[in-house]
Amino acid sequence: MTGLNPTNLKIFQDKLAELGRYSFEPLQIFNFDETGVTTVQRVPKIVGRKGEHQIGQATSRERSELITQVGIISAAGVALPPVWIFPRQRYDEKRMMKEVSGTETLGLVHPSGWMKANNFLAVLKHLVKNTNCSVTNKIFLIMDSHDSHLSLPGIEYCRSSGIVILTSSPHTPNKLQQINFL
Repeated sequence: MTGLNPTNLKIFQDKLAELGRYSFEPLQIFNFDETGVTTVQRVPKIVGRKGEHQIGQATSRERSELITQVGIISAAGVALPPVWIFPRQRYDEKRMMKEVSGTETLGLVHPSGWMKANNFLAVLKHLVKNTNCSVTNKIFLIMDSHDSHLSLPGIEYCRSSGIVILTSSPHTPNKLQQINFL
């Protein structure tokens, strides 16, 4: 959270003010953020009567894997279909997306399960597909400046697809959403 400080907040707000020339509508403004989802649940606390001897719960204590979920939502509250990044070498849609039939959810893979530059480009294509943006119908995308989001191919794709980007310090977009600056 060291990235969320007065200096960085001022830089972000100044960049945001410069982008006011576009006059984006709420349906054209999107926030992009990832979160890690573990495959093994945490053990909840169990409450029982004092003196009871047979209170228990079984849960797996295996080492969990991290799956990244990417959420993209507009300022109007419209959520795009999610993106899941699985910790695998190869993508097996039939197995990995088994319970997700009938949606436009995108599944990707990376050995760590984390967002990387090549997956970010795929997410941008997913965004363009679901928003129908173009150079003449631009959208505004707010995201953090994680190194996976700042690849040259990704930035060039945004320019050619009509995506105007505003970045914040890594790991701060969720805190910036709480600040009323628009």
